[in-house]
Amino acid sequence: MSGILYHRYVNIYIILIISFLFFDHLLDTAARLFDISRMNHELPEEFRETFTSEKYKTSLAYTREKSLFCIFENSLFLAAAAVLIITGGFNLPDKLARSLELSPVPAGLVFAALLFLASEILQLPLSAYGTFGIEARYGFNRTSVKLFFMDKIKTWLLSALIGGILLYFLFYLFNDMGRTAWFAVWILTCVFQLFLVYLAPSLILPLFNAFSPLGDGELKKAVSAYALSQSFEAEGIFVMDGSKRSSKSNAFFTGFGRKKRIVFFDTLMEKHTIGEIISILAHEMGHYRKKHILRSLSFSFFSNGVLLSLVPFFIDNPLLFSSLGMEDRSIHAGLLFASFLLIPPRRVFAVLGNLLSRRHEREADRYAAKTAGKPADMIEALKKLSRDNFINLRPHPLKVFLHDSHPPVLERIEALKTVLRET
Repeated sequence: MSGILYHRYVNIYIILIISFLFFDHLLDTAARLFDISRMNHELPEEFRETFTSEKYKTSLAYTREKSLFCIFENSLFLAAAAVLIITGGFNLPDKLARSLELSPVPAGLVFAALLFLASEILQLPLSAYGTFGIEARYGFNRTSVKLFFMDKIKTWLLSALIGGILLYFLFYLFNDMGRTAWFAVWILTCVFQLFLVYLAPSLILPLFNAFSPLGDGELKKAVSAYALSQSFEAEGIFVMDGSKRSSKSNAFFTGFGRKKRIVFFDTLMEKHTIGEIISILAHEMGHYRKKHILRSLSFSFFSNGVLLSLVPFFIDNPLLFSSLGMEDRSIHAGLLFASFLLIPPRRVFAVLGNLLSRRHEREADRYAAKTAGKPADMIEALKKLSRDNFINLRPHPLKVFLHDSHPPVLERIEALKTVLRET
């Protein structure tokens, strides 16, 4: 009881957390609104033969609606978080977890499960509207109601299994080792990330999609010839049934070592020429040859290490717990509150991560143009991907700076033209 009374007077942490949440949300909102205000119905000269005027207007409308919906969605979660913080609402799931008279680690898992459940209840109608409202309205959605809920159930089960295992060890280490546990937790998260990047795609993706070997024909011959020219050994070339959920298209590599696979969305094969598909494959090869995945992972390891090293300053702070209306202190609640206070450095690392990713995309484009031998095919592929996926052709610089992992498509095309002039 004394903790709750103290909560009324000690509010410095509430002010800090609400300020961090609000300012972070304000940045996101400003970037999206600036992006909307920058929209120009005049089709860029570069896309005059790719877009029709009507198609371009539809693309702008889609971008606008997606952005406004994202602002609404983020605002809703901000409001929910603010209410819980100001009213001391996180004490309720903590009390429910403690009422089961479990040891600290299982109690922490119950606490996390209750918050996850509340979040998913709030997220479910939003996700349904995004899929069956916005995506369907603009012709992208091919997901049935049954498939939507099957995907949700599988995601929840995987989150419970994988997330539960990670949280179990995280709670265990902090409960057992105290403030010095951050380094051991950092090693654990690094191993977990390696698992997700190199093993999970081969283990998890087949739970959601079917993969079939690419049939014999000109495309397979061209893909095999390009892979051979790059000394790239793969287990096989596969087609994924992405069309059962969306009309959007993509390609990627999965697995590692001799278990690597080249994967094309079936929608990609429907909309692109063989030369364009090879250029898209060459782009992914560029990421592989330039070791972009390892570079991105290294950056992620570093940023996670810095953030985790700051957690001990907050994880068992009595003033923080009292300010947030908690009757008892716990590792699981301390980690949640620390995540709120680490919003500013997390934003900085996110911006730096996107900066690194955009650099990688430019390098991969250049690699594709040089090794596939036809920069014009890569340019045409980017144009069609932009048209078919309704990519914003003129994003606002703040939106690019804060959110985008890829450079603006017009910038990418101009860089490829430079390669074309060099050849």
